Amino acid sequence: ELLKEVKENSLQAYDNQSYQLEELIENIAIKRDISRNPLFDVIFNLNNIEYEVDLTLDGIELKQVNLENDLSRVDLSLVGFESGSEIHLKLVYSTKLFKKPTIKRAIEDLNTILTKVLKDSSIILGDIQLLNKDEEKYILNEKNKVSDLRNVEFSF
Repeated sequence: ELLKEVKENSLQAYDNQSYQLEELIENIAIKRDISRNPLFDVIFNLNNIEYEVDLTLDGIELKQVNLENDLSRVDLSLVGFESGSEIHLKLVYSTKLFKKPTIKRAIEDLNTILTKVLKDSSIILGDIQLLNKDEEKYILNEKNKVSDLRNVEFSF
């Protein structure tokens, strides 16, 4: 269902890809902040073009130039590159917003989700358990501590 929804959204986006960004921002009346992207904070981009191959077209030789940098233009960017039968993912994030352990955990969670979906394509995303038993136990204990504090009665 998620993939169908992503497909439909992508097809609709392709239909509107020539819509000018400035016109869109003006029409939806977003307050502009030049230090941030006006519409989104997260990007997912899947590239299915082989970048490592030099091309020759009508006698013109095209060579790859690597222009990538590790600067984040948005808060979080996940880029996928198809290579043969594999997809390689690269995550670029704002170090002002995220700490390395948080990103590491997000990558582990994404890996868990992808692994489970590959094993069972009919699985419901909400049914995928991301916490291991120790983490679940810790969170439940912390929740119980908080709820115990709420039920404490005081008398003066």
